[in-house]
Amino acid sequence: LGWAVLLDADTPALTFHILVGLDRSEGNGVNSEVKFSTEFDNMKLSFYRDDLIESKTTAYIGGQGEANARNVRQVDAAVAAATDLDRREIFIDARDLSVNAEMDQRGDAKLAELSEESIIEFENSPSGPFTFQEHFTYGDIVTVKIPDIVTLDARIVEVERAFTPEYGSIEKIIVGRKTPDLIKILKLRQENFNPEIWR
Repeated sequence: LGWAVLLDADTPALTFHILVGLDRSEGNGVNSEVKFSTEFDNMKLSFYRDDLIESKTTAYIGGQGEANARNVRQVDAAVAAATDLDRREIFIDARDLSVNAEMDQRGDAKLAELSEESIIEFENSPSGPFTFQEHFTYGDIVTVKIPDIVTLDARIVEVERAFTPEYGSIEKIIVGRKTPDLIKILKLRQENFNPEIWR
């Protein structure tokens, strides 16, 4: 979900609107498609990377009990557990849960939140064919294709609009997930340690 505050000139009043993202990916079968690609000359790539900083492949969920008697469950993001350098683990403190199924569900939810995700930043071509807030908006899922590199359906998480004398309006679009800053990374690493340290 996104939000916007719009001016109603007739009232006049500022109104708060909830923006619900739509699936506009290629082949969605319901909504009009929005596809950005260097092949179509409707985007200029500025940044791309696979985000592994926050991603985890295995979760250990610690339930009730103490020391060796504590109930600990393991949940993997894939059918087969990742091994060697591909394995990235996280511990989840779940002392409030006693049912194994609920512990597994919390682990699955955390792994989904911390899944590997591609981040792509690009400039939308001023000549179209897609215009921000006319053909797509925040929260929409669009298709981005960069030949020989990546093709993915991802959510628009940020749009930055700038005005220049030379090109007029320029829109920088970020799809996937916003690149985490240092504070967010450190917070993520500490959030599961404090319950054990201060308990």
